[in-house]
Amino acid sequence: MFLERLEISYFRNLTSVSLDLATGLNFFHGANGAGKTAILEAAHFLARGRSFRSHQTRTLIAHGADALTVRGVLVDALGGHQTIAISKSPDGHTDLRVNGESERRLSEAARRIPLQ
Repeated sequence: MFLERLEISYFRNLTSVSLDLATGLNFFHGANGAGKTAILEAAHFLARGRSFRSHQTRTLIAHGADALTVRGVLVDALGGHQTIAISKSPDGHTDLRVNGESERRLSEAARRIPLQ
């Protein structure tokens, strides 16, 4: 399974970003502070439900936003598509949706998006 598309809303300095990803390597380049690390952090957040940089939810949500959302479109070995979306509010409430259905276990995202 690979991540075909990544959509990021109000995650750190990324207000609204949509990326179509290749099956092989993807390179991100840009000036300091452009959001390269935030893209990687958002992908990690989608797979694990937490940041690799901070345990404080408020620091992940863009200034002035009510919540952040990261959505991914996954493609399996047979070419089937699945969607996973995770939202987090400043109070720490997490909403995970798999193919539009609410999912209570964050481990379901980790199961679908293997990450090292």
